[in-house]
This record gives sequence, C-alpha cells and structure tokens, in this order.
Amino acid sequence: MDIRQFGAVARADFTALNGQLNTGLEFGYASGDAEMDGLTPMQTQAAMGQARGYEGSTVNSLFRFDPDFNVDLILFEQLLGQIAGAYYVRPWVSYDFIRNTVGARADVIYSLAAQPLQTLGNSPHLGVELNASVWYRASAPHNFYTVLQYGILFPLTAWKSPYPGGNTDLEFPQTVQFMAAITY
Repeated sequence: MDIRQFGAVARADFTALNGQLNTGLEFGYASGDAEMDGLTPMQTQAAMGQARGYEGSTVNSLFRFDPDFNVDLILFEQLLGQIAGAYYVRPWVSYDFIRNTVGARADVIYSLAAQPLQTLGNSPHLGVELNASVWYRASAPHNFYTVLQYGILFPLTAWKSPYPGGNTDLEFPQTVQFMAAITY
C-alpha cells in the first residue's frame, strides 16, 4: 500500500486603522482519493473497512485535517466532520468597534472537493458558506468573553446527483451559536 497524502494551510492578513480593521485570506488543501466513496469520516471508514474502497487499489491519498481544526460553522464542522479530500478559500474581515472589547467579523468560505469523483454529483463545487460573528471581551481582571455566530451554507453541484431522486436534502443549512467563557 502506497500512502500519498498531503495537506497544507496558508494564511495572510493585513491590519489597518491602528489595529481596528483586520482583513485576511486563508487557503487550505487536503488531498483526495478518487478510489474512495465520500468525504465524510463515516463513508471513508466504511470504504477502508475492506482495506480499500476498491479491490486491487494500492494507493491511499486521502488526507484528513484534525477534526478540531475549524474553518467554518456548517460544512466541514457539522456536515463532513473535518476537512478531508477538499480545499477551501476563506477571505475574512473584522472590525473592533471598541478596540479589543467589542467587534464583528465576516467570513466567506468557498469549498471544493479535491477529487470530484468522491462527491454525489461528481462535481468539485461543495458550497459557499457565509459566517458572521459579533463578540464582547472584558479586560482583566474580569476576563469574560462572549460571541454570537451565524452561518448559512449555499450547497453547490457536488450535492446534486445525476440520477433522478438521488439528491441530498440540504437546501440551505443554517446555524446560530452562542458562547460565553471566562479565561484564566
């Protein structure tokens, strides 16, 4: 068995207005395996249960990021469980209304499958996700932090089956998340 897996992340950011305005761009890639069905851990584990997804294959090229590496709120975090056999581009912008106390951030994540044959629709286009958040941080000695996040996913052609009745029922998944924490 040959293992030919590759994963990488590149990030760049720019700060302006005395640190209140921040913009950035991130790119991540995890190699795919055209001989395995699906991008989710459950699908790939089932395929690997027979040593490989397809009999006679000697190459394993599906790279998986750690499930705790988060780039979005819905697609990789909730639906797929991790970045595996896919790549994404994520531009973002954030602004501190009150420096280091109150701010907001918006992200756009465009995700593609590394191997289109792994998707239901044999298409690389997984989706475009919009994430927005507002946050509040109390300075020491209180060390209180809270964030409200919203995300919506616009599924693309990777989820559309070429066969009648085979499409997934994703429509437009959405999430609202709230977190409060005390750091020490």
